[in-house]
Order: sequence, then C-alpha cells, then structure tokens
Amino acid sequence: MKKSVNALTKPCSVPTYAALRDKVRETLLLGIQRIEEARVRAYWQTGRYVQEHIFFQKGKADYGKRTVLRLSEELEIDGTELWRMVQFAEKFPILGHGRLLKWSHYRVLITISDEKKRLEFAKRAFEKEWTRDELRKRIRLDQSFQPMRLKSVKLLEVPKVGLLNTYQIKSPGDVGWPEKDVLLLDRGFRSFLALTQKESHGLKAGDVVEYSGAKFLKTGHTVKDLYTYKAYLDEVIDADTYWVALDTGLRGVGHQKLRLQGIDCPEIDTPEGKVAKKFVEALLEDAPYLTVLSHKNDKYDRYEADVFFEDKAGKEVYLNNLLLEKGYAIRVHD
Repeated sequence: MKKSVNALTKPCSVPTYAALRDKVRETLLLGIQRIEEARVRAYWQTGRYVQEHIFFQKGKADYGKRTVLRLSEELEIDGTELWRMVQFAEKFPILGHGRLLKWSHYRVLITISDEKKRLEFAKRAFEKEWTRDELRKRIRLDQSFQPMRLKSVKLLEVPKVGLLNTYQIKSPGDVGWPEKDVLLLDRGFRSFLALTQKESHGLKAGDVVEYSGAKFLKTGHTVKDLYTYKAYLDEVIDADTYWVALDTGLRGVGHQKLRLQGIDCPEIDTPEGKVAKKFVEALLEDAPYLTVLSHKNDKYDRYEADVFFEDKAGKEVYLNNLLLEKGYAIRVHD
C-alpha cells in the first residue's frame, strides 16, 4: 500500500521566525506593493490615452467631459475616478520607472495647481513615507501659512531696549508693605527687595538706580530704561506665549509666563497654531538667551513682552515682528 505524502512532512522552508517574517514580507507585503504600483501605472496610462484622444478632438466643444461620461457608462467605470486618471496623466506627464506612491497619494497631489509644489510634495511624501492623511495635512498647513509680503504687513515699532540691572525705588505704601521706614527696590513682575538703611542712604522713592556690584547708584535714567531682563527659554506654550527663567539681578531668578505684546498667533489647538509653535521652537532652539522688555497689561492683568534674540549670524532679531513678517501672527490693538 502506497503511503500518502503530507506536504508538511517535507523540510520546512521557514524554520525560524525571522525566515517566516522575511517570506511574508516578500510574498504578501511586496506583492501588494507591486499590485498597487501596477494599478497606479494602469491608471496613468488610461488617463494618458484619454488625454491624447481629447487633445486630438480639441476642436469639439465639451468633448472631453462627454467622452469621459460615455466611457464611464459603457465600461461601467466611475466617472469621477476616470476623470482623476486624466488629471493624473496631465499633472504628472512623466511617471518614470522607479517606485511609485500609492494611488491615494496621487489623488491628493493632483489637487495642487502649482507644479513645483506638487512635485516637491510628491518627493517629500516618498522620502518620508507619509501616509495619505499626513500628506493631506502637510498640504493644508502649507496653504494656510503662505508667508506674507512685507508691504502688506504693518510691523510694530521696534522698542528701545532698556538697561540690565537698573531699577526704580518704591515707597512701602506703593505695595502695601507695613514697614514704613524702608525703601523697596522694584525688580519687576511684582517682586521687590527691601533695602537696608545703608543701601538706601541718599535715595528716595522714584529714583532710578543701577547696581554697581557693591552699592546702588542713582542715575539719570528714566522709567523707559527699566524692566529689561536676560531670560532663558523654558517652554514654548504656543507661538506667542512662553515660560522663561528671568535673571532679575541681585541673584534673583524668576520663573515667568510671558506673552508677546502687540501680536496674536493662532491657538495651539488648531493646525495653524501647531505649525507656528514648531516654527518658534526651531527658531529659538540655539539661542543662548533672550532679551525681554516687559510691560504690564492692566486690562488682562498679565505681563507682555517684546523679545529679542541673536540669530546665527549674531544679528539681533525682534521676535514679535519676525512672526508678523512670516505670517504666523497678526497685529492686535487694545
């Protein structure tokens, strides 16, 4: 009696999991990829034939639309999809012989009218292996944030930066301090230093002083020269709001939330807001420090700031205006 041969009794072609994984990748995943590429090429060639025929018959009014409609009815092909194939061949006249994106990607790409941008997005989608949804999101964000032209943007007047380690003397009554025989040094952000009798000798409320490292010296400066600090970025909350560590002088360090004055950026829960935030994060990533000129906004009971930083070339940049120039902010008026 002849014994039957069970295929599974033969030597196993995938004895290890790694071998199995590689075979599944080769057979299934790469097979699906080849099927998708064949589909894309078939769609492109179909669109090319239709495009060529319509061009040959270009003297007839509405011939293209009528031809696509007729083909869709006779061949039972979705008319909208057939028209996309025509657009595909038109927007990508050279398909090439290498690897292709999926058809779902090309359906998104053919909506871009600018040829240079269309090809750039196709290149980036291929290199970064974007999904269709990621590609669509990137295109939408790009369209939302076209850089504004300077002539169409009214910039803020660049403020005069004040002096570091320069302060104003306040009386105890200005802040409700009970000790009436002391003077207070206003360090900004509702922070005061009670001066000793020795430190306050010769000074009075209203004086603007600077700290020499040994004592406080009265100067000829005014309040316009105050409230300027060196700061270190801690966190970008959104494009116009940050947490910073402030050097308030006299070994004082403040952790302060600041909002850029005079401008408004998109909210962080919008796609535009996320893009604007990433722009600021990348911009300030290598800045060793920020120069902050603070202002008290009594209407909203918050501190607002003009922020400056040095770019890689060592040039001082006014961040508030830069965000306006790049189209990431609009001006606001209280």
